[in-house]
Amino acid sequence: MPVDKMAVPGSPVAARFHDHSQVNIQPSVVAVGNVPVNLVVVTRIAERAKLRAVSLSPSDAIRNLPSLTPIIVVIDGGVDNCECDTLLDVIQHCRRNSGQGHPRLLFLSTGRKTETQSLLHPVMDAVVAKPIVPERLEAVLADLAQQSR
Repeated sequence: MPVDKMAVPGSPVAARFHDHSQVNIQPSVVAVGNVPVNLVVVTRIAERAKLRAVSLSPSDAIRNLPSLTPIIVVIDGGVDNCECDTLLDVIQHCRRNSGQGHPRLLFLSTGRKTETQSLLHPVMDAVVAKPIVPERLEAVLADLAQQSR
């Protein structure tokens, strides 16, 4: 399935209960990238960390991220670590508007940059090198979620 054809929630998911009450459920984690397999891996690991997760293409994330208000955004930097650079300004704008420093940003790097080089951008909170090790990614997601509460 092409990345641009992925399902994108236009607003929070509404959960309805037997007493007709309704609650809007926001995703805790938004995974962004151009490789669907990587996005599936990231969302599954986020769910293991007890976080609600959705995945978006970079273009869909630019349009929908402000309305989703996640606590963590995971960006897959791609082969050259630059595939989602345009999204960094959107995340910075969302942080200013939230007043709480949300969303936190976790960057998935090819390892060509060291962690300190990757953290030079003021929006990045953590970097995990690929290949993705589930235990490492789950621990970093849990730490970022804890910092956000």
